Amino acid sequence: MKEKISFKDRILDIIDNFFRKRGMLIWIILGIVLVVIIGIFIWVEIEKSIRETSTIEIEKAEKLFSDWRYENDENKKEKFEENFMESISDIIKKYPDRYAAQRGLFIRAQFYSQKEEWDKAARDYLDCAESFPKAYYAADCLYNAGVCYENRGEPEEALKIYADCEEKYPESHIVGRALFSMGRIYEVSGKYREAEDIYTKLENDHSLSNWSSLAQNRKIYLKTIDRNE
Repeated sequence: MKEKISFKDRILDIIDNFFRKRGMLIWIILGIVLVVIIGIFIWVEIEKSIRETSTIEIEKAEKLFSDWRYENDENKKEKFEENFMESISDIIKKYPDRYAAQRGLFIRAQFYSQKEEWDKAARDYLDCAESFPKAYYAADCLYNAGVCYENRGEPEEALKIYADCEEKYPESHIVGRALFSMGRIYEVSGKYREAEDIYTKLENDHSLSNWSSLAQNRKIYLKTIDRNE
């Protein structure tokens, strides 16, 4: 008479047969999982190292910019400028997709603005806004590019950029200022109807903006011009 095999023994037997027949496959799968885990760990550590290194570098570049900005001795100022430009350009090149490059473009644009090199400043502001559209100061970069074009004597180009501010960042604090700047440009060029339309838009769509009350004052002024004409 056959000895009765218990349920527990049957399960153990099934498991044993399974590992005997598929043991190699299981070891291969476990090996792959282990390699993936190790790879992820290495990637995380590399990313952490790059992030920390790039942050330190951009902080040093910011310090150089600050030193240059407030230095009165021309010889020292020139040296700070040389070191800053070398440092910031290297950061933008080494970390093109990271916060360090984002911050680097913004700071270099400020640097060029300080020197009234409006063309270079505009390019860096636009590059920052386009390369990092979700950055918290992307809208400011776009607006500042418009200011640079105004300073270059290109109001039509500035108008396009200010309009982009509203289209791309409708909830940004900068939109009110951008619309007011558009109205001001239209006023200067004698396009009073266009200016009034922009001011009205600013009042209606961005009534909480500090620029809304200024827009209302400009509309009152424009009405007096219409009556005098």
